[in-house]
Amino acid sequence: MADKVAATILRSGRSKASIASIAGIPHTTFTRKINGHTEFTVGEILRLAEVLDVPPSTLAPSALLAVAS
Repeated sequence: MADKVAATILRSGRSKASIASIAGIPHTTFTRKINGHTEFTVGEILRLAEVLDVPPSTLAPSALLAVAS
C-alpha cells in the first residue's frame, strides 16, 4: 500500500511532507508508513485520498480490491 501512496504523491507533484501535513499525519509517523514499517489506517487512507483528490481505491491494497470485487 505504501508504494501506491508514494506513487500517487509523486504523480501529484507535491511533496510528501506537505501531503502528510494537510492530511494531519505527523511527519515521523508518515515516514514510517511510507517506508513500509507500519501500515496506514483506513482513516489515513481516506484523508490522503481526499488531499490527493483520488478515489480511496487508488490507494487501497490490491488484496482488498480483489475481495471487494
